[in-house]
Amino acid sequence: MARHSPPLPLDTLRAFFTLSHLSLSEMARRFGLSRSNLMGLLSGLSTVGSDKVDQLLAWSGLERRSGAELGLLPGLHLWQISSAREMEALFELPSTLLPDPSTVTDFDLILDLPLIDESRVHLLIHLPEDRHILLSSRPDFFRLLQDRWPVLNRPQHLQCFRPPHTLPGLVAVSGRGSPLFLPSASVPSMFSPIGPVSSSVATHVADWATRARQHLHLDLEHCLSVDDQVIPSNSASCTSFLDMDAASEKPVSRFDAGNTPTPVDATCTQTRQLLTRRLDVGGGAHREICDIPLFLLEGKHDYPSGMIRMDRAFLGPERLALGKAQRLRFYQQSPESTEGVRWLVVMAAGSPPCGHPGSSRDGMSPRGCRYLVRREGHLHITDTPEEGDSWIGTVVGRFEAFPLLT
Repeated sequence: MARHSPPLPLDTLRAFFTLSHLSLSEMARRFGLSRSNLMGLLSGLSTVGSDKVDQLLAWSGLERRSGAELGLLPGLHLWQISSAREMEALFELPSTLLPDPSTVTDFDLILDLPLIDESRVHLLIHLPEDRHILLSSRPDFFRLLQDRWPVLNRPQHLQCFRPPHTLPGLVAVSGRGSPLFLPSASVPSMFSPIGPVSSSVATHVADWATRARQHLHLDLEHCLSVDDQVIPSNSASCTSFLDMDAASEKPVSRFDAGNTPTPVDATCTQTRQLLTRRLDVGGGAHREICDIPLFLLEGKHDYPSGMIRMDRAFLGPERLALGKAQRLRFYQQSPESTEGVRWLVVMAAGSPPCGHPGSSRDGMSPRGCRYLVRREGHLHITDTPEEGDSWIGTVVGRFEAFPLLT
């Protein structure tokens, strides 16, 4: 009597196969099945016997579960996202194949040293029951994944392929006389933490990490200290708002730091770059365009809360040049970025990029202009300077920011 197997969830099976690095033709060839029979199976036709279907599932790394569900077998599964269809396929997978990544806390970023292929982002996801997924994504699709699953912004570890292993090599051997997935016991031998490396490789990793922070908004600070060696980073920690005087261990306020560059200044420069790239409009480096940081008057803020892109037609040539020199800023009283008055300020020459600029007692006329001043430790916009006010910049524009209609 013929054995009757539970019905296959064809949508799930099609989505799973779509994520493979191999085409359906190549998968059929490596498994030992004709392409037409495999296509017929995925179309719901009875072109493959029940026993052969079970063999195909096991070879692919799938197992039948209760009802018509499919689950992953233990091992390393190789997936890729290089097209919109593959992105859709990933989102179509049930939780038995891919749990909600927001609940997954163990995943690593994989590099291919000594040369890093920046056309792909490799993510090693560790799931319960000794199941692992090596997901290789184009950077533009990886950013979409981050929007959906913000947890991907902070990988737990930074690892690399252990020579002679490479992704193309793993794909080449998978399914050839063996299952399409790789045994989980081999995972430790394929990847290794980035330990002590040559100075040239360390510099390369640091440069890559800087670009990854700027373009992919990845938090990698905790990943860059390895085996007592700190890979040089091109940005500083964002957590400290005060410098510590090493001699006295007394907090030194940035209001008193003058114009001497500090680690926070370097981080603020990186923050400007990150916010500029998030404007999602081409031409940030165009000679007719500049990006102006937006700060709040209330409170003490090291970093801008946003960037406003303006061009020569609006600013004029003189102010555009000031914007290119990073001497223009917007200041706003309200913490709400969609409403309130915004003041365009020309900062004093030599002002650092952070939110606590230096000040001077020069630069103010008695009347006729508005100024950004520091008064009793707080920032104010005023047209009537008082005795003791410290001049920070001159207001050259006032703009009403109206609430967005919803």
